[in-house]
Amino acid sequence: MGERLLGLPIELHLAQGWAGERSFLEALDRSWHRDSERGLTHVGPHRADLQIRVDGEAARQRVSRGQQKLVAAAMLLGQLRCDADQGSPTAALLVDDPAAELDAPSLDRLLREVLELPLQLFITALDAAHPAFEGLGVAARFHVEHGNFTRLI
Repeated sequence: MGERLLGLPIELHLAQGWAGERSFLEALDRSWHRDSERGLTHVGPHRADLQIRVDGEAARQRVSRGQQKLVAAAMLLGQLRCDADQGSPTAALLVDDPAAELDAPSLDRLLREVLELPLQLFITALDAAHPAFEGLGVAARFHVEHGNFTRLI
């Protein structure tokens, strides 16, 4: 999904929350005295960290703000695709102003991937006339202004 949206591979690495050379039980045992003195646990799954790499580098150092949005979208869309492949019921997805921080080709790729998923889709947009939104097969369109909804389609 990352390659389809960004054109670059996305890698996920999980740092487990304790020294890798020890088992979880060993890590807890070694930390027990310090943890009981301080009243908190220094090792465990709650200390895990998800590291995201794009094209081999830390995402935050490698990609722009718009690309960060695509990395997050790739992770979510990948999860939704896996859920659908496993037979999960239809999901609902809210895509909030997808045109923000994305150039036209990136927005087109994102919307194409979103539209391929079996889900109920809600999209908000500041500019509904954006070319990427043409031909989406919109079932209903609303205009919201000062808390008032007006159905357009």
